[in-house]
Amino acid sequence: MKNTVLSSIAAGLLLATSPVAVAPSHASSDARSYTEHSYVMETVKLKMRDGVELHTEIMRPRNQDKPLPFFMIRTPYGTSNGWLGRDGRLQELAKDEYIFVFQEMRGTARSGGDFVLNPPFISKTDETAVDEATDTYDTVEWLTNNIEMSVPNVGVSGCSYDGYAAILAGLSGHPAIKAIAPQAAMGDLYRGDDFFWNGIPFAVQGPFFIPEMEARRSFDTRFDSSDAYDWHLKAGALKDIQPTAHAEKSPLWSELVKTDRLTDFWASRVLADHTDELEVASLHVMGWFDGEDFPGPITAFEAADKNDRAGKHRAIIGPWNHCMYNQPEPGTSFGPLKFSEPTADQYKEIEAKFMRYHLKGEGSLRDMPQVQAYETGVGGGWKELRKFPSQNVENKAFYFGPSETLSTAEPGAESYGSYISDPLKPVSNAKRPIDFFTGDGMVEGDGKARSLFLVEDQRFAQGRPDVMVWTSEPLKEDVVINGRTILKMYAESTGTDVDWIAQLIDVYPDNRDPVMSGYRIPVTRGALRASLRNDLRQPE
Repeated sequence: MKNTVLSSIAAGLLLATSPVAVAPSHASSDARSYTEHSYVMETVKLKMRDGVELHTEIMRPRNQDKPLPFFMIRTPYGTSNGWLGRDGRLQELAKDEYIFVFQEMRGTARSGGDFVLNPPFISKTDETAVDEATDTYDTVEWLTNNIEMSVPNVGVSGCSYDGYAAILAGLSGHPAIKAIAPQAAMGDLYRGDDFFWNGIPFAVQGPFFIPEMEARRSFDTRFDSSDAYDWHLKAGALKDIQPTAHAEKSPLWSELVKTDRLTDFWASRVLADHTDELEVASLHVMGWFDGEDFPGPITAFEAADKNDRAGKHRAIIGPWNHCMYNQPEPGTSFGPLKFSEPTADQYKEIEAKFMRYHLKGEGSLRDMPQVQAYETGVGGGWKELRKFPSQNVENKAFYFGPSETLSTAEPGAESYGSYISDPLKPVSNAKRPIDFFTGDGMVEGDGKARSLFLVEDQRFAQGRPDVMVWTSEPLKEDVVINGRTILKMYAESTGTDVDWIAQLIDVYPDNRDPVMSGYRIPVTRGALRASLRNDLRQPE
């Protein structure tokens, strides 16, 4: 940030409408044509150790003339033979030639069995258990023993829930799995991924996503409003929202509405508690503007990297929203932000290089840093780090001062601000109307509901009486944030409980282009339910 102003907003309540991942749309005719022209597909039903059969699509190059390794994606969203033609990332991988495997998880689409959303990783402690890790093991075992003209090396990748499945593949213990590339892997549903934000229900679209996932996408939800803010305000408490009978049968949904505290149910589903056991090479992928899954993925990488002496685990953090790097767009912009390079295309090349080395033994990773993070400010770009957060940072403090000022000097006298929070007039996270996540996928409108709220101009909220703002003088030099950002707040409330949302905001100068002049863009944000300030398990 250069010659700008830092501003912090503390709001009384956040209505969060960031949706979770949606299924791929039907492949276009061009994508299907590419796939059918270049690949031969075999569809099989693979029998797991408990007898459940999983729908699996195996695609090999039409003119294959040598043994090839496998590249696999396991998904609950359904497969289609247009994936290779539609997904720019897979097209980059296809240049190196792999046998591609797409599998529908148990209980989804055309696979048998029952689907359970984000179950605990139980096969580690129960040898008789069946979960996504054992299903991956059984699938790889069949592939490496039954597919001719193949090399027994397997790479597993995927984004969102598919990324979660990629980590479980790495934990499955099968020796043929040589590398994984989990992208935005939902790893901590309570502390910031998808459902809760430190006790605050975050993705309030969860009432529709959960039964949709657990009921094979077989229901249709209708809304009597075009504004999610308005609809949820009228719907009342989360526990009163029951869109379908499927929600009542869902263990995850039942736990979501039962309590806001960190229970054993949520704690047992933290994937980062197991990633320190990863033996296979891993490339963890995250986006700064991912409104769905960022806390879990970064924590999962930190756990994997903590005792990594061999440099097996790497991370790349780019200026992307949820799964943006899998789309055809090159990644030269995000919302109002413009970048000097095609960041998404560059990631596709990095993943291809990573898989090429581990699955084919070609090339070298000596020039690939442990962490690559994209600096989004003026004069930014890709930066190479040994660790993230970086260990070589200078702590810089800003203090709340009188007259709503923010300063590096400690205030000489006590100063405070106050506001009245009305639960019937909550502060939205974006300008209205806010779009819905529905059973048919995301109705995006101008896209604000799909993570663009993370870079939205905050002037829409700044004039509200229940939003407090402290602003600094224009900064005289650049400030690069490369580490944890912590707000230490002393507060009291006359209510029984309160949710605090805080943002660190970069205020652009008034002499910029028409779009960015005076723009107030969030740099980072955090949330806290007051009753859980000391212990997420025990409110007080």
